[in-house]
Amino acid sequence: MEILSRISTNFGEIYIGEKNSRLPIGSEDWQKLEQELSKLQGQVKHLILHLGDPEGMTSWYSYKDTLSLSPKNVKQRLRSLQGVLQRIQTWPGCSIALLYGNTWDTGLEIALACQYRFGVQGDHTLGFPLLKSHSLPPVGGSLSRLARLVGFPRSFHFLWEKSLWSFEEAKNFGVLDELFPKGFLKEEALSYLEKKPKREVIALSWWRWHWLRIQCRRNFKRRFDTNIWSGILEVLSRSPFLKEDHALNLELKIFLELVQNPKVRRIWRIAFEEIEHIYPLSKKDFPRHFLLVGGGALGSKLAGHLLRKGGRVHLQEVNLHSLSGALKRVSQQSFLSPEQLFGRLTFSIHPRPCRYVELALEAVLEDKEVKKNLLPKLEKQIQKEVPLITTTSSFSVEELAESLEHKERFLGLHFFPSAGKQVVEVIFTSLTTQKVREAALRFVKMLGGIPIQAPDRPGFLLAKLSLNYFNEALILLEEGVVVEEIDGAMVNFGMAIGPLAHIDLIGFDTLYYLFQALEGYTPSSLVEIFYKNGRLGRESGKGIYLYTESPKGRVDPKIYDLLRNIRKKRKKLSEEVIRDRLLLPLARDVLEEVEKRKLRPVEVEMALTYALGFPLEKGGILHYGQERGWENVLKTMKKLKKQWGERFEPGEVLLEYSQKKGNFFWS
Repeated sequence: MEILSRISTNFGEIYIGEKNSRLPIGSEDWQKLEQELSKLQGQVKHLILHLGDPEGMTSWYSYKDTLSLSPKNVKQRLRSLQGVLQRIQTWPGCSIALLYGNTWDTGLEIALACQYRFGVQGDHTLGFPLLKSHSLPPVGGSLSRLARLVGFPRSFHFLWEKSLWSFEEAKNFGVLDELFPKGFLKEEALSYLEKKPKREVIALSWWRWHWLRIQCRRNFKRRFDTNIWSGILEVLSRSPFLKEDHALNLELKIFLELVQNPKVRRIWRIAFEEIEHIYPLSKKDFPRHFLLVGGGALGSKLAGHLLRKGGRVHLQEVNLHSLSGALKRVSQQSFLSPEQLFGRLTFSIHPRPCRYVELALEAVLEDKEVKKNLLPKLEKQIQKEVPLITTTSSFSVEELAESLEHKERFLGLHFFPSAGKQVVEVIFTSLTTQKVREAALRFVKMLGGIPIQAPDRPGFLLAKLSLNYFNEALILLEEGVVVEEIDGAMVNFGMAIGPLAHIDLIGFDTLYYLFQALEGYTPSSLVEIFYKNGRLGRESGKGIYLYTESPKGRVDPKIYDLLRNIRKKRKKLSEEVIRDRLLLPLARDVLEEVEKRKLRPVEVEMALTYALGFPLEKGGILHYGQERGWENVLKTMKKLKKQWGERFEPGEVLLEYSQKKGNFFWS
């Protein structure tokens, strides 16, 4: 990242230009910014900060160090960061922030430290997206500055309702002073300040402030009860009534309390790992032209997302009937007007050369022979250096590549039906080049997914690890436990959805084929029964739950008639037993996978947390086992094995870990 300063008449200007950068707390970049401020202080009266560029974003964040440092060292780093921003805020003349592009997180912290903020007109956003997506609050004193700038009600609304606000919305909030055309931002901002506009003072009586605070607490507890938002609410509500240095001290004190809170640390542990995988890149790094073959459910969803992102898509189908349905679905998924849609979308029913595309992918039905016949034809339509992607949930990518001439540019993607954020497994062949690998990861990030590299084997990574979890839920149903008790036990534990509802999301057809492809698994008889009776899940309108009749998402009572001949008498199990039967084999399987393939535990845990909807505050399935104690897990597994069979065999790896002491899975 470049940080440059220069002096013009009465003004010191600092240019913070960056692409794809992050600014960790206490990093060299902060020190460099402080040095540039020192150069200018005493020489100029006024300060102008130029933030970002139209194609990039000023967004730097890394909390990772805060979990490994002592509270004393964390406090020193935060003091240093606050000190830099305080120098900007207390500049002798006036300090001005000029925002040229998306201004997120730390970029917005720098802007809020300035007395005035001006943005360019256009489609740009600002905000603290990491607060909403990862529960990572700003740490440089921005909460108190925001509250003092626009008042408690507005500041809470600004942080709570949305991750990002357009520049126009931010102006209406009072966060930005004015917007000007891109080429005249500096000149217009200085002209604006010459008029010395009066600023609105946010006045709030004590009783009104107290009433709003109580209302926010009640509403917030109903929706999102965590220590993090409690701390934010405390800072926002009290800061307008405190002296500035006292408000900053309060914010620092609350953040240090969060850093030492076990629940918050577990949430951040997963959040940090996700950020490493999805950190947004400059728009320049994303491909813009795509060839997409197949406009079914997945294909139309991909096309819609790419079009919304400003990409141009050529959609190819096999006949007019299929194309007509695909265009209708793409139109619904893209949320674009007809003029915008057909300005970016072209289509055909016959293969044709697409020499301009930067990335080609197929999303046809899951049939190995269809894919094998299609891929060589698709390869001839594009330039030899263009990445070629297949979407598959079960087929070997290495095997599909056999018929291709340029195997080095081929890879596979599996969009796992996630209960949380979308996790995308990326499967490379042994010949896939590094350049193509990087392009694939950028593509997944462009789609808003979390890319995870997976081995080329049946079930890849996530499906193979979670298969016992889903199978045990069906065995419980077969044994006589009702659907509501199985799913309810896991939802009460903190899962986003229960395992049976998740099976409907995945589809019984997918589950059926997975069990056929994998060796060493004994599937519940319910898998075949639901599959052969056409109860495939959400896509077919009914599975265990109903999705076509109102109210949607309720248990279909007819499933008990369907299972009458094989289902045992009604059985009542405690939630603790249900959770143990579902989660402990999952922890064992993940533990064995991590040890066998020498994977980073937190990476696998992050993927499973979002894929299965595992509660963030538990810190991941291995962290859950660690907190519970591997010795206790082993003891419980032995009891389960004695009562319910060999599928609860603890295994050698679990036995080994039960004899160890210490924290093995923090990083």
